Amino acid sequence: MTNLSKVLIVDDEPHVLSYVSMLLRATLGELKTIEARTAEEAIALFTREKPDLVLLDLNLIGTTGFEALRAIIQIDPDAAVVVLSSINTRRSVEQAVRDGASGYLLKELPQEKLAVALKDLVDQLFGDDEISDAPETP
Repeated sequence: MTNLSKVLIVDDEPHVLSYVSMLLRATLGELKTIEARTAEEAIALFTREKPDLVLLDLNLIGTTGFEALRAIIQIDPDAAVVVLSSINTRRSVEQAVRDGASGYLLKELPQEKLAVALKDLVDQLFGDDEISDAPETP
């Protein structure tokens, strides 16, 4: 089990916010989801709520997801921010990683594949700390 309890989902489309929230709960169990529709709202909620994970769309009205990503990383360089976008270009992926993204997923993936990708990414980012703290055996 992971130690993930609070996720900030950032997307300007309400149906995407609902879908991702539902998918997270179905895949990872009960956790608190916080929703933002703009970059400014995301930055304010990140500062106030201190979520464990941010799922961030790049296509936002007004300030872009890239700008939000940079602002969140400036606030907390260790923040786990995963881009969840429909933009599927090498340039966007490389820019997101340079700006501090912990991962990049396409929201157009079929539901089952997106659920598996989210679970795998969460396991990588928030895996059970007890395993890594266990003494090594020869």
